[in-house]
Amino acid sequence: MPIESATWVGRAAGSLSAPAVRACNVARVLRSVLFFLALSFVPQSSTAADAERARSIFLIASRDLNDPNFHETVVLVTQAASTPMGVIINRASRLPLSKLFPEAERLDDKSDRVFVGGPVARQALLFLFRAGSPPEGAVEVMEGVYLSGSANLLRELLKRDKPTQGLRVFAGHSGWAPGQLEAEIVLGGWHLAPADADTLFDKPPESIWSELIKRAGGRTVTAPSDLRAAGLIEFD
Repeated sequence: MPIESATWVGRAAGSLSAPAVRACNVARVLRSVLFFLALSFVPQSSTAADAERARSIFLIASRDLNDPNFHETVVLVTQAASTPMGVIINRASRLPLSKLFPEAERLDDKSDRVFVGGPVARQALLFLFRAGSPPEGAVEVMEGVYLSGSANLLRELLKRDKPTQGLRVFAGHSGWAPGQLEAEIVLGGWHLAPADADTLFDKPPESIWSELIKRAGGRTVTAPSDLRAAGLIEFD
């Protein structure tokens, strides 16, 4: 596996409002692990390449999620490691990429920023990028989109004429202990949605959460039927 599979320790979802806490009763119904079903589901029409690709979805923070690490965030979550991990895609920092890579002459000091990927290992960089063919040192998380932590690969990408086109660089990542994320979903902390590259690379980061939360219609995934309706899982 090209991505380091360290022990990923995440943060709890934080304080939830009373209506969200009442959703914990759903845990008695959801004996199956909703989140891992969503990530591991492979449609019958999938090709071998699809089967090898890591499963990825968007987690959209609910309005009740008060943890400052994840308030009004959208997290791309993948099973590229042994436990779910991801990066926050809509939280740009004030740090220009040019400060980290002064040799990359084509970087824009104002617009090319490092993103805050999450509260775990903030001293380490991960990046998502588009590529037409699988590069070394990266894992495909959705069609044509790869995740890597390779410094050499990142430097090569930054030599391009348009270095940050189809590229997002993150300081830190988001991770969860076994069973933690499933519990947060059941408690109403997150909405789930299919991940797509256009949202990741082309939409203004500051508008991503507000747009996706409107699409979610204020509903939180709390039952298998919700995931089925979203096209994320399928039951026999």
